Amino acid sequence: MASKNKELVCIDDLIELGYKTATAKGFIHEAKKVMVERGYTVYNNQRLGIVPRKVVEELLGVEI
Repeated sequence: MASKNKELVCIDDLIELGYKTATAKGFIHEAKKVMVERGYTVYNNQRLGIVPRKVVEELLGVEI
C-alpha cells in the first residue's frame, strides 16, 4: 500500500487494489463527503487526499 498508515487510504492505495483512476477518485470524494456529513469539517478541503479506511470499506461494501 502507498500510505504507511493502515487506518487511512489514498487514491494510490485504491489504484494498487485494481480500481481505475477515476473510480478511485470517486471513492475518495464520496468518503470525504461522508466525513463532512459526520461533522469532520477538515475533510471539506480539496487538497486533502486521504480518508479513513473504514469509510471507504463502507462505500465499497467489502474489507480492503
